[in-house]
Amino acid sequence: MRTPALAVTTALLLPMAAVSCGERAVAPTPSAAVEPVKLSEPVPMHFTVKGMHCDGCEGAICGKVEKIEGVTSVKASHAAESVDVVAPPEQRKAIEAAITRLGYKLEG
Repeated sequence: MRTPALAVTTALLLPMAAVSCGERAVAPTPSAAVEPVKLSEPVPMHFTVKGMHCDGCEGAICGKVEKIEGVTSVKASHAAESVDVVAPPEQRKAIEAAITRLGYKLEG
């Protein structure tokens, strides 16, 4: 007789083993290899951003945008209401989305 703990342990381990179909074992199929996307050369981009009030706002935007792949430079100024980024042009939408998700408004 199996104990409940042994049954749970066995149930957790079974999905990791090869699945048996009659007399042959069927291994899980590997997922297709994904090639990394090659990004274009970084270019300067300028964004007019409304809603920044302080250095903390600038830091929040810089922290989020600099994590986007291909971004090489980010400078935000609440006084000038601007964000300047050097990044591949195909990342523009991702940069805009990162800024707006933080609650700031893009103009222009």
